[in-house]
Formats: sequence, structure tokens, C-alpha cells
Amino acid sequence: MSDPNERIHGLTIGTVSAAHFGSHFLQLSIAPVLPLIRDDLGVSFLQLSWVLTVFYATSGVGQVVAGILVDRFGPHRLLMAGITLQSVAVLAMAAVPDYHWLFPLAFLAGLGNTVYHPSDLSILSRRIPRQRLGRAIASHVIGGAIGFAAAPIVIGGIGAAFGWRAGLACGGLVGLAIALFIVTRRHAIHAPHVEHHVEGHPDRQPTPGFLAILALPVIRLTFLFFALSSLAGAAIMNFGAATLNEGYAATLTLANVGISIALAASILGTFLSGIVIDRGTPHRVVAVVALVVGGIACLLAGAAPWPAMLVIALLAVSEFCFGATTPPRDITVRESVPAGSLGKSYGIVYSGLDGGQLVAPIIYGFLLDHALPQLVFIVAGIATLAMLLTLTGAWRRNAAAAKTVGSGAV
Repeated sequence: MSDPNERIHGLTIGTVSAAHFGSHFLQLSIAPVLPLIRDDLGVSFLQLSWVLTVFYATSGVGQVVAGILVDRFGPHRLLMAGITLQSVAVLAMAAVPDYHWLFPLAFLAGLGNTVYHPSDLSILSRRIPRQRLGRAIASHVIGGAIGFAAAPIVIGGIGAAFGWRAGLACGGLVGLAIALFIVTRRHAIHAPHVEHHVEGHPDRQPTPGFLAILALPVIRLTFLFFALSSLAGAAIMNFGAATLNEGYAATLTLANVGISIALAASILGTFLSGIVIDRGTPHRVVAVVALVVGGIACLLAGAAPWPAMLVIALLAVSEFCFGATTPPRDITVRESVPAGSLGKSYGIVYSGLDGGQLVAPIIYGFLLDHALPQLVFIVAGIATLAMLLTLTGAWRRNAAAAKTVGSGAV
């Protein structure tokens, strides 16, 4: 007879992972049809890039506010509202009469996108026991990665066949279908606000305010970790194909296939990392090994104009390791934050992802425009190794806080 707790935990993980799939699927709804929008509305790529900037700026700033609201009203409520708002905004983009209407809709879509990380991770942290948390977080990350992979195929394919408006309409409808799925399973993600104590910090005062959380060094260090993570990841996800084409004589087809292989390796790394952690390997060991190996692989890829296939293999190793860092990083945040403040804390640190997304195009676009494609992977490798410094810094802060509490200091 099956354990009812196992069943409800599986339902919680599945529902949250579906939400993360929807988040990433909707995030990439515009990118696959950008050339079609440009031609139809008579605008430039630069003009359309400002639409994406509005989305990511809203998402980055709004995640902090969403984290506060998650702690106040419950992550399940914010999650259902956010995916509904984002889906409706993307669906409405399919009907805009001109380019300017994309801006307010991008703002609304970005607002909806703010809720996922603080809501998802608060739900998992409150409902899933520690011994299953590694696999739970891995499933959450994999759900988002599959959403990134599916959007170009689904939305881009429909856009190419029936026009960009049909592609965006499909994206919005898929999002609404996921929202309905989540609403029907809301009992599995119900996570009301509760006071709790962080492992290793039993005497820490509950529910500190936003400014008190922001003042914590461990929060600032993990924010920087996420910003560097986004900067490193964008080199391969967003600029990898162009870099392989420009700097390593790869055809565009080979370059895109190579990036797909690398992203698939990232999903595998996340999956195996979650299993290894739940079987007893310390998450800190997994993170250190993955960051060192991944950073070195990325630096080697940019060290010389190697044959394209060798570079693709190095990028696959780097992305495998990059994926392996995701469960340890989220466990680190969970074990670092004060009691009752998971939403605010996740909102702050995850806004670093959007900060990295805003900076990355400027850096990598400059390097490609100035015929320095190999430096794209060099910068990514340096950012990956720098992630290790921020993460170990966060661990040291945690150890110092635990020692202070254990000694009875105030």
C-alpha cells in the first residue's frame, strides 16, 4: 500500500514543476517570433529588444516585492495569480495593433513572472521534507528547463506556419491551461504562513522585516551568486550558437544542435545532483566540484579556436556541471534565511537572475560585434569560478551565525 505522504509530496512537486515549466515557456514566447514581429510591424530588433528589457526589469524588481507578498498572503495564492496574469498578457500580445502596445503588456507579463521563484521554492521548502528536498528542487529546475526548450519548438513552429500572432496566442493558451491545472490542484500547494526556525539557527528571531533581511551578508552574497549564474548561463543559452558560428567555424545548424546538447546535459546534471544529494552526499561538496569543473571547461572552450565539435563537448561538460549546482544553491538559500521569511529571501536572491540577464547582452554583444567571440566563453568561465567565491562566502557566514547562536551570544 502506497504511503499517502509520498503521494501528496509527489503531487506538490509535480504541480510546482508544472508552474515553473509555464514560467519559462512564457518567458521565451516572444523570442522565437521576433523576426516575424519585426517584419510585420516594421520595427528594428533594437526596438523590440526594449520590450524584453521592460519584461526583465519588471520581473527583477518585482520579485523582491512578490517575495514580501508571498510571506504575507501565502505562496499558493501568488502563484495562481501570477501565471494567470502572465498568460493573459502574452495572449493579448497576439492582438496588438502596433509595436507600442507591446510595452504595457510586457510590463504585465513581467509582473506575473515575479511570483514563481519565491512562491515555488517557499512551497517546496514548507511542504517537502529535507530528505527529499534535493530531488524536489531538481524536478522544479528541470520543469523550467523543459519550458525553455519547448517554447522555440511550439511557439516558433506555429509562428512560422501561421504567423507570429498565432504563435503568441498559442503560448498564452498553454499558459492558461497550466494555470487551470494548478488551480485544480491548489490543495497540494497550499502553504499558509507559518513561523519556523532555520536548521542550525534555533534561536534566531522570527519574521524579520525586509530591510533586516536585505542587510544580511548571506543574502547579498547569494544575490551576487545568482547574478553571476545568470551572466554565465546567458553566454551559452543566448549567445552560444552565435559564438560557435563566429569563432569556431560551426554552421548555424551545427551550432544550434550543439547548444541543444549542452542544455540537455544541464538537465541531466540537475537530475543527478538531486539524487546524489538526497543519498547523503553533502550539497556543498556537489557545488564545489561542479563549479570548479564547469568553470575550467568553459575557460578551455575559449582558450583557442578549437574544432567546433571539441568546443561543443566542453560546453556540454560545463552545462552538466552548471545544472548540478542548482539543487545545492537552493538548499543553501533555504538553510541561510531567517524564520518565516522564505518568500522575501527567495524574492531578493532570485532577482539576481534578472540582473544578470540585463547585463549579459551588453557584454556578449560587445564582444561579438568586435570580433572577440572566444572571450564570450572566457567571461562565462570567470563568472562560474567567481560563483564559487560567493557561495563559500555564504557558507562561512552561516557557520559564523551558527557558532554565535550556539555560544549564546546576542
